[in-house]
Amino acid sequence: AAGHLECPEDATPGNVDYFYIPPAWAADPTPPPTATAVIVCDLRKNNPRWRNVAFLDGHVAHLTESSFQALLARPENAAFAAALRAAEGP
Repeated sequence: AAGHLECPEDATPGNVDYFYIPPAWAADPTPPPTATAVIVCDLRKNNPRWRNVAFLDGHVAHLTESSFQALLARPENAAFAAALRAAEGP
């Protein structure tokens, strides 16, 4: 249901709150480290200081924005980071 994709910190119900793109390396026979490959995050508009993040290996984390940005700088997250910047703007 759509409610499962809404962030509880977003004061406006019904908005898109999470960002996902298929990993650029999905067909690669040697995928990147699954513990650091981001596949889903909530959008900055929900809370500019924190991000909820899901990883390829299935674990989730609640990260500060600075920790999240450091994670996006890893090579395995380059395509995700570029698409997220395009979706969120500067």
